[in-house]
Amino acid sequence: AACSAHGASACINFAGELWVWGFGDACSPQRVPGVKLREVHVTSSLFCGVTMDGTVWTRSIGPPGTDAHLVYDGPVATIAASRDRVLGLSAATLASVEDQ
Repeated sequence: AACSAHGASACINFAGELWVWGFGDACSPQRVPGVKLREVHVTSSLFCGVTMDGTVWTRSIGPPGTDAHLVYDGPVATIAASRDRVLGLSAATLASVEDQ
């Protein structure tokens, strides 16, 4: 499980499902269908995450029911996000840095 917050909030449960809340009228958690994640980040404009196989998905902060969509088919090891930008670190780059 993992959580992130920046105005709105997001958590991944142990099954990898993304739950979001804290935007507009969404005071209680709403499940985002269509993707299972291992990492999640929240910015001022989007939720983003990494799936179990390393693909990167985003979902705009907005009304419940908006599906997540694929933005990079990876694989990435991890991501960082700010505003409407997402930076991914590939598994190969991470391994190279760790070997140094």
